[in-house]
Amino acid sequence: MTSIRNLADAIGRRFRPIGGIKLRIPAREPIREPPRPADKRYNASA
Repeated sequence: MTSIRNLADAIGRRFRPIGGIKLRIPAREPIREPPRPADKRYNASA
């Protein structure tokens, strides 16, 4: 058994004999602003 460095290498070796595989990786979106905690002084339901 040959040692494999990582999962990506293992997957590449598996698909290489049949011509490989091409994946389109979508562009990343900007990070959203985190939600702000409710201020209990102004929250009528608290």
